[in-house]
Amino acid sequence: MNTLPPYQERSWDATLWSRCESLLDWESFQALPADVSCADCEGTGTEWIEISLAGATHRVTFPQGARLEGAEALQDLLQRLRGSFKVPPPELESLRYFEHTSGMDGLSRKDVTINPSNTYWHFSDPSGASKPRSGSRRTQARDWQSLTEIVRWPAILEAALPWENRCWDCEGFGWLELSVHHQSYQIPLDAPGIQDLLVEVLSQVSLFEPPAPPTKISRVVYTEDLGRCVGYCVKQQQWDGETLVLTARSPDTSFPAIDIKQEVPEDVWQLLTELLSSQPWDDWGSEIGCPGCTDRGKGILQVWEGDAVHEVSFDLPSPPDTLAEVMDILSQWGEIADWGVDDASASE
Repeated sequence: MNTLPPYQERSWDATLWSRCESLLDWESFQALPADVSCADCEGTGTEWIEISLAGATHRVTFPQGARLEGAEALQDLLQRLRGSFKVPPPELESLRYFEHTSGMDGLSRKDVTINPSNTYWHFSDPSGASKPRSGSRRTQARDWQSLTEIVRWPAILEAALPWENRCWDCEGFGWLELSVHHQSYQIPLDAPGIQDLLVEVLSQVSLFEPPAPPTKISRVVYTEDLGRCVGYCVKQQQWDGETLVLTARSPDTSFPAIDIKQEVPEDVWQLLTELLSSQPWDDWGSEIGCPGCTDRGKGILQVWEGDAVHEVSFDLPSPPDTLAEVMDILSQWGEIADWGVDDASASE
């Protein structure tokens, strides 16, 4: 079990020591039982007095508030002396943060140690697929002070984990480890009373975390809806990586459905996704202008980027200026030489 070591030693002068000796009735003290009970002192905690004399040692443990018969004067003196000790707060020597983030690929295991002089970090991938990243730097004095000022030792001691309860490889598990006077206390990240400290630790850890890999575009769908027309009024391109599927439909089924699958060169897909990743999706919203309000129809562009799906509609043939190069690629690769009619897009 972890216990805090002594924080302070105090020298007694000869007069004080002589006074203790004069108040000691050794025979009466030895006659006291090793454990003294007190019916009125339940729940108050315990304390003890141990005296060694002439090669013999006797310890008496008693509840706080209990009186030791025959040793009351000595007990009072020792309690007054104990009360004069001013116990300083523990001086933090180092703080370690460890977490194995759940549901995350890549460098999901984080290990950062901060002490007054240096900060060390190591980010690793449990699967071994990503190269680990490590480093160190001088700890800024203000950063260390920010940590030490919000350590709440009662909460730390209350939440400290036994050593065997740590789990290095358990996904979703993490702890803070505080070292003081050559002792270490491990506290789970969800322990009560440490949230202010955890927020400060995370703000410092974020300075060393490797940047998240950029989100990738995995799918692009472009649809042209020409409204009321003769022929293939709805044409669609479905880009999935380097595969492109072209489809065309006639609303009145007077023309056969078209489904064409073809391969796309890697450089074309890369250029298309680079152009789309820099578009101002949030500024556009879901519509630009009045899609479909003219007899030229509307274009609908959908892009799957990471967990997000961007979608915007616009009037044909007036896409946003920033989509000009994108539309050139879509027009080039979405062209079907023979749509099956002489004028598939002619309006009624």
